[in-house]
Amino acid sequence: MGYGRGYGYIPAEPFRQTTPEEERDYLEAVVRNLEEELKAVRAQIERLQSKP
Repeated sequence: MGYGRGYGYIPAEPFRQTTPEEERDYLEAVVRNLEEELKAVRAQIERLQSKP
């Protein structure tokens, strides 16, 4: 359950220090989400540019 663009990340246990692995996994997920958003925006731009 995300809040978009990586905001609102809440670790499973509040006030627990995240491990480097958890932080890496989280950041990799953020990157994947942003890449998907970018693809969608590029596709939308292409559709708009191809309209007569």
